[in-house]
Amino acid sequence: MYGLMLFFVVFLLICFAGYRSSQENKRFKEAYDAFLEENEGSEFFCYTNRELFCSFIEEKLIPNLEGDIFIVKLEGKVPKSEFDEKFMSYSLCRLRNVGFPNVMKIVNGQFIDHSIHNEIYNAINNEKFDEVQTIVQNALLKIRGACKNA
Repeated sequence: MYGLMLFFVVFLLICFAGYRSSQENKRFKEAYDAFLEENEGSEFFCYTNRELFCSFIEEKLIPNLEGDIFIVKLEGKVPKSEFDEKFMSYSLCRLRNVGFPNVMKIVNGQFIDHSIHNEIYNAINNEKFDEVQTIVQNALLKIRGACKNA
């Protein structure tokens, strides 16, 4: 008899936890969709705190980016920006072109992205510092053009 009651209590707790989890997921998704809608058309430049390149990116590249591009710095797996960390983390986990630095844009309620990882690091490693800005601008043009085709 006690076994049956224990089973019933555990079953109810599992059902309650599952329901609560699904409600939390639903609320997050609604808030995330609102975030995307509020920031439709926003462009982002995301980079990592990789020691060899971080100072170059912060000192030479970021100051020359257009003022309306949002900067996201990955410190480990934690995205640092002016936006909600959970939203940015969720967005970064869903990128199609993984690799950082990456340029992104919110188009029709979703992030489109373009990784410039290889191009940037090759330019910096080969001391072609003057090419880095052009690489980023070309990537931005690519995602801007992609949104016209979306």
